[in-house]
Amino acid sequence: MNAFRRLIAAILIALTATLAAGVPSAHAATSTTACFRWSNNTAYANQPMQLWRTDSTGRLISLQRSGRTNASGCGTFSNTPSNMYLRAVAQYNSPAVYGHYDHWEGFSPRIATPGSGAANLGTGYVYYVWSI
Repeated sequence: MNAFRRLIAAILIALTATLAAGVPSAHAATSTTACFRWSNNTAYANQPMQLWRTDSTGRLISLQRSGRTNASGCGTFSNTPSNMYLRAVAQYNSPAVYGHYDHWEGFSPRIATPGSGAANLGTGYVYYVWSI
């Protein structure tokens, strides 16, 4: 009888492992889109943008991807993880003039939440922050 129980247990373990291997991850890839406008309300066209992992309040934790906006000031990151909070950031450094440059920055108004699937993070504004 013990041999029969061991055999049944081994079959159940093998069946469970086989079924688990065929199940897609709960954290499937998705896409995240955000748009940006300069502080004078013109499109932040063809400029750098980034996708950051954040905490639930939007505080930046780690850079996930870098990219560029299109001619309309929007950018999409494909195959992004859906198991974390995400936020888009625009950062621009003007060309150096006399050894100095201006730093501009903006954040998406919304944050992608875990399990949200394809996320539209809205339109953020890029403002002058400081000069070095």
